[in-house]
Amino acid sequence: MREVTPGEVLSLREFLMMETTALMTAKAALSVTQDKELRGIIQGAMEGSENRIKSLRRFIDENGIASMKGGTV
Repeated sequence: MREVTPGEVLSLREFLMMETTALMTAKAALSVTQDKELRGIIQGAMEGSENRIKSLRRFIDENGIASMKGGTV
């Protein structure tokens, strides 16, 4: 387990929130987008966000960050 500073925990939280918001926005945009090329771009963005969220969650789990006192992400 790595030593993660409080500032890094805050950054992780912000990154996770940012990616989650981006994913929700992309899903909403996809539902109203008819252009095939644009739909492909949005789907690629969604996949990227999903992968980054998984990576952030894996890092959080592997390093016990969510269980740290005051470090809920």
